[in-house]
Amino acid sequence: MTLGLLTQGGVHAQQTDNDFGSKLTLRFSERLIADDNLGLTAGNQPTSVYARTGLDLNFTTRTRTDRFSLRGGIDYDAGRLGNNGTEGRIESRNFGLTYRREIGDSEFEFISNYRRNRTSNRTEVDDLTGEDLIVNGGDVARWQNEFTLAIGQESTVGLILRGSRQDIEYDNNAVGGVDRTSQSLSLSVPVRVTPVAVITPFAGLSRSERDNAQEYTSENHYFGVSARLQAGEALTWNASIQHTDLDIRTTVAPGIRALRERKGVAANLGFNMARPNGTISGSVSTSVQTSGRQYNAFLRRELKLPRGSVGVQIGAGKSDTSDLSPLFGLDWTYDTRRAKFGATVRQQLTSDAGSESIVSVVSLKASGDLTETTSWSTEASYYDYDSQSAAVTDYRRLDLELGLTRDLTADWELTAGYRYRNIDRTGQARRSSNSVYVGLQREFSYRP
Repeated sequence: MTLGLLTQGGVHAQQTDNDFGSKLTLRFSERLIADDNLGLTAGNQPTSVYARTGLDLNFTTRTRTDRFSLRGGIDYDAGRLGNNGTEGRIESRNFGLTYRREIGDSEFEFISNYRRNRTSNRTEVDDLTGEDLIVNGGDVARWQNEFTLAIGQESTVGLILRGSRQDIEYDNNAVGGVDRTSQSLSLSVPVRVTPVAVITPFAGLSRSERDNAQEYTSENHYFGVSARLQAGEALTWNASIQHTDLDIRTTVAPGIRALRERKGVAANLGFNMARPNGTISGSVSTSVQTSGRQYNAFLRRELKLPRGSVGVQIGAGKSDTSDLSPLFGLDWTYDTRRAKFGATVRQQLTSDAGSESIVSVVSLKASGDLTETTSWSTEASYYDYDSQSAAVTDYRRLDLELGLTRDLTADWELTAGYRYRNIDRTGQARRSSNSVYVGLQREFSYRP
């Protein structure tokens, strides 16, 4: 087996000499913004009028075996910012790097992303809880690191090692924020028993911590085996079984920690069938979560359309602490000569820190050309977090954004738009904001 580094299999065979080398991309933007509730707080707020200067840099270098990407950016606001009068401050900053390497049938990949921004202007929503969303003031920082090492992917015996860590931290000015850390490490050994059958023993561990009043900590140790069988050219079966050992610790009094253990067997059985116009897939599973045992089942159909695609998923979920709930999903795209449309709908049962929630998400996107030099875009998203625990409140969020872009020259663009945000949490006043902006931006690339 050959030790090497990660990139997508088959990519290099399709690349040309023009894809290799180094490239530097710089993006500059300047916007004048008016927002009637910049901090997204409750009650009436003075309108903020300010200028936002943005600078983003992306450097990429690629060879036949390696790819390295370094990126970073900063947004700086200056003007009348809420109740603080005229001032200037850094709104957000981000940094990231990606390294991939492939030699033979072995790969390695490392990804690191850091972002720090005002809590009222966060863009990540999918993995946030209600306590994250309803935060007054301050900054939140998110740092994610992950790696994958795969050795001997086409050999009789291979090895896959994965690891990750995520930190979410709030500064002292963020009232109500809960710091969190999660990390995981897993090892699997694929064994190709026959040309159509692969058996994979695996083991792993994960740890999650929350710096709240309970000082919640959970540790998960697991091991098991999975199998994949290619039953003909169109049908693939997959199955897994594992033993899970969960230790959950919480603070019940100063200096006193309570320990709960959840142990059991988790299992999954699924299939994927290729059809002339798409795929059919399905799965039934049971797992051990911090909130108890959970059961899920779904059936999914994906279709290729003449001008797009559609995927429909139906299913159900149930746990020890929740009733049977319908779970569904929809992904749809449609392209015309001058416009693109897309929609995503999903509902799923999630478990976090011993509490379960039904998360519903609706996202609509559209973009197109008005003329050869003018384009438009719009996006609407709705998030509904319905907690199954009486101790945790529910919340909903609605975002709407409309934008126009006009090419002034080959490099410069004029942009204008409108943004609406609305947050509603049980037991608290509704929060909303309206903002409009107009600005200029330029993006250009340089090959050393």
